[in-house]
Amino acid sequence: MPTPCPTCSQPLDADGRCSFCGYTSRRLKRSSLFWLAAVFLILALGVGAYKYYPSSFLPPLFAKLLTTKDGEVRVAPPVEKVLGTAKPTFSLEELKRFRTLLRQKDFDTLNDIASRIQANFERDPVYEYQVNDFFVCFQTTLAEDEKLFDEWVKHSPNHFAPWLVRARFSYDQGWESRGTEFAHETTVEQFDNMHVFFIKCGKDLDVALTLNPRLLNAHIMRLFMANADGDHAEEARLMKQSSALFPTSFLMYQTMLLATLPRWGGSYEEMNDIAMRASTHIEANNELSMLFGMIFADQAWNLRKAKEYDKAIALYSKAILYGEHYSFFQERARTYYFMKDYDNALEDINRSIALRPPIVSPYSLRAVIYAATGRIDKAIADFSLAEELSPGEDDILQHKRAAANTLILQGHTAATVNPDQALASYDQALRIDPFSSEAFFRKGLLYAQSGQLDQAVPQFRRAIEYDPRDIKAVKAMDYTLMMQGRWDEIIGYWNGFLALEPDNGEAYLERAGTFHHKGDQEKSRADLKQACDLGQQKACSLLQNGGWK
Repeated sequence: MPTPCPTCSQPLDADGRCSFCGYTSRRLKRSSLFWLAAVFLILALGVGAYKYYPSSFLPPLFAKLLTTKDGEVRVAPPVEKVLGTAKPTFSLEELKRFRTLLRQKDFDTLNDIASRIQANFERDPVYEYQVNDFFVCFQTTLAEDEKLFDEWVKHSPNHFAPWLVRARFSYDQGWESRGTEFAHETTVEQFDNMHVFFIKCGKDLDVALTLNPRLLNAHIMRLFMANADGDHAEEARLMKQSSALFPTSFLMYQTMLLATLPRWGGSYEEMNDIAMRASTHIEANNELSMLFGMIFADQAWNLRKAKEYDKAIALYSKAILYGEHYSFFQERARTYYFMKDYDNALEDINRSIALRPPIVSPYSLRAVIYAATGRIDKAIADFSLAEELSPGEDDILQHKRAAANTLILQGHTAATVNPDQALASYDQALRIDPFSSEAFFRKGLLYAQSGQLDQAVPQFRRAIEYDPRDIKAVKAMDYTLMMQGRWDEIIGYWNGFLALEPDNGEAYLERAGTFHHKGDQEKSRADLKQACDLGQQKACSLLQNGGWK
């Protein structure tokens, strides 16, 4: 028989509740309080266990509990400042000396250095920057350097160093062939070329790891190549292997996080899981807290790409709270640069360089900032240093072009009001990038507009030499030479352009006009027909009306 409710006399259900007045029995209240207390106790024990007795199974569990759905970490930043610069490494002068030893083919000395720093790292993981920076200092894609690496391998086939350095050369060539765009923006040919170089890299890594299985850089390259290939099973295997080999290495865990960025098919949850697993070793290496900052830094990167600069700055600042990694300051500096806040950009990039002097990329970014503020000598000095440390690096070339383009834009803005100032800006751009087709083109326009045709022609010639597909430079040369009646020279430039761009209707139309002025109407009509067939309506109209009059 159902128990009646003491409040309203209606029957209670099996759980002791009254559906009529809402009464709950003491038995149920006691039960609810018991389970609430039990859950609270479990959570308290869990947090305490994580804080004081971290183990391999707790971090992944609490990564889920301590993160939001979008992957934002709720783990508080460390109380004490973490500097991403505390570990021993080499000075710039020492790195330059290593490259000099390579040029001098002093392979025995290089082998001795490599053996010593590898032994230091195996004895104490705090030397991970040193062992990394030694091998990265030979980063290059220049063909003449490959010959040196081949000689080094031939000289010391039983030492791991030359195999690892030559593997790095093929690795860098692979990435240069692929480019830095997303997969859907990368051609099949680019991927194929990347794989050719990665296969060469893999063969050299196999030999190097046979000679010494604890080569940090070799494992980093293998993981990145598996990620680039989209081989998630191999990627997972390598992560497990690397975690066992280098349990306290910030550089290794950083590689894992970069391989699981959302833009490369990963997720912030995966990044969180890796950072939480790594955090069990924070007492041995406090720099591991910077891994959490990388999650915020990637979100900031996406915001910067969307030109939401203020939000990006806020997230980079949040990343820095987890540790002063050089890249956080470098990327915040880049954001300030895009905002044209050059003072803050310079302050951040100087901090980035102070944290990790051997890293090349901040020097070329600082050069861009110097160029934007008119400090050309300092910009050139930084570019020279970057090229000395990493000759042939594509990133340096891109930064040089960016710096030159900033000066070209400044010159273009000044051109109508102050031609002399514009000319000075173009000359400064050419000091930074002597192969800037755009700077030569702009200089040529300034001379042509002021009637100095003899001065304009050599500028346009250099512009075409450095970018023979730039139709606007060829058209400018056409106009300048036309003023002097130099028809054959004009036709020669259009012939050169059409050899590279045979389906360019505008070029046929322009050459048709030159043939007309020269008096060769037959060739003019042939070019008009070709231009019309390629969609040039003006050419079609001229043909219908009997050509130029």
